[in-house]
Amino acid sequence: MKRALQAVGLVLVAQGALARAAWAQESQAKSPAALEFQRGVELAPGAAQQFLVVDAALWGHARGDLGDVRLYSGETEVPYVLQTGGGATVREQVDCKVLQPATVAGNTQFILDMTQTEMYNRVHLDLKTKDFVARARIEGANDVHARAWALLGSSSLFDFTSENLGHNSTLQMPDSTFRYLRVTLDGPAKRTEILGAKTEVGQDEASRWVTVAEHPAITQEGRDTVLRFNTPNSVPVERVHFDIDGAQGNFLRSVEVQMLEEDDPKQEQMEREVRFAGNGTITRIHMLRGGKRIDQEDANVFLFEQEHGALKIMVHNGDDQALKIANAQLQQLERRIYFRTPPGPATLFYGNQRMGAPNYDYAKLAQIDPGAGTARLLAETVNTAYRIPRDPRPWTERHPAAMWAALIAAIVVLGAVALRSLRPVAE
Repeated sequence: MKRALQAVGLVLVAQGALARAAWAQESQAKSPAALEFQRGVELAPGAAQQFLVVDAALWGHARGDLGDVRLYSGETEVPYVLQTGGGATVREQVDCKVLQPATVAGNTQFILDMTQTEMYNRVHLDLKTKDFVARARIEGANDVHARAWALLGSSSLFDFTSENLGHNSTLQMPDSTFRYLRVTLDGPAKRTEILGAKTEVGQDEASRWVTVAEHPAITQEGRDTVLRFNTPNSVPVERVHFDIDGAQGNFLRSVEVQMLEEDDPKQEQMEREVRFAGNGTITRIHMLRGGKRIDQEDANVFLFEQEHGALKIMVHNGDDQALKIANAQLQQLERRIYFRTPPGPATLFYGNQRMGAPNYDYAKLAQIDPGAGTARLLAETVNTAYRIPRDPRPWTERHPAAMWAALIAAIVVLGAVALRSLRPVAE
């Protein structure tokens, strides 16, 4: 039995040594030598914080989530935070209580209680009224019984359901902090048809979009206008933006986006794997109705996922003439890498699909400086110090046969000892 325990102990010691060696190799793999590509960074002078814009070359060789990107100044790793330029983040929608709905001089008037939010610039009304056009006069005050109300502006509200041109029931105004809003509608909406109101808690900031590809192949397939794109490999796409001919009249068209397995548009549709990637509507409404001007345009369709590859975009024209599409672009939200300015030159490294994303305190605590300097990425080169990293999986997962062999050997030894102990002892 003593020999059996010694054998098992030797097996465990050997496994421990191999595991420690694998851990050391994994730790070494986190250095720049584990990253295949590098780019110099031209820093902006005099800025305490800087940012880099992620470009197509970086997408081409980095991980899809940019988790393998590392920034170094000499041998020191520089922490960073990756920010997506998605504009305002709406934290929640807040109900605004509708107070004192009434009819005043033939118009519908009501007060909105805005005390649940500190700042706002739009309110979404829930109206029961259909097929109408109205002008909404918006005033603000901090006392619901105030005699003088500040004029904040006016908004056009409409519903063109019967004409398939959509609706708009959003009040827009400058950033405001009034505790109450007084809204006067000069259209057919009755006080009993004001069902509710909501506002969004958040701060508006313009989204930053980058064009990934444009000038698609445009064809007609039956009643549909079809656009086909082949996007650069590994570059995510988040929306389609349409350039519609200025001579095009009012329209509202549904759009469907498919991702195709192959990038050969001549291949038969039945032979290709098709995945639904997104849908939406594009619209243009410019009209004078009842003495009121309506102007609304939306030329963007958002994708459900960050798609890349061959995309087929179908604009469903229905029974109308084909939409006059001058061009279209595939776009993505701009990504920025913010970091504290290092004391010396900096280099960006990337190119390891197995490397895990970093975990920096800087990413959790850093405040984005509106005056951050714009650093510039230089040309991509191969990292001459690059060494192909070993598989980062645990040794037992990479060598299951050796693990099983060690266990079987231990079982055989224990079995042999057990058999010897069962033999009769000679007298």
